[in-house]
Amino acid sequence: MNLSRIISSIASALLGSIIFTIFNTMTRNVETTLYYSATSLFITGFAILFFLFLFIATPLSFFLEKKFKNYSFLTKTLLYFATWTSLGALFLLFNPSNSMEGILKFLLISGCSGVVFFLFTQLTDFISVSIRKVKK
Repeated sequence: MNLSRIISSIASALLGSIIFTIFNTMTRNVETTLYYSATSLFITGFAILFFLFLFIATPLSFFLEKKFKNYSFLTKTLLYFATWTSLGALFLLFNPSNSMEGILKFLLISGCSGVVFFLFTQLTDFISVSIRKVKK
């Protein structure tokens, strides 16, 4: 099951980086002094998100799956949303934002990225179980 978590980390980081890049380039003023291209934002965001998913989300998902094993799919989805929103709030403590809109947008995207990781984890687990059944 570790390979499915790694694949989920890669897929979630790719999707999350695409979303963050779209949000950041839509409102960016091109005339600023420090303008970074969308490619630079995407690659940097992917690297950061991949390490967050690999080293924080993966161990956390093992804990959550073990602790809340018999809970429903919806409850686990909400749990992942709440957990990642909390992690986003912790990040904002160290890197505060000036606008309330930016804070809410960041927390919403953080929670959704946790849900995306959970969904990718469930999908890769389902695929790996299906492949094992076919091989037998």
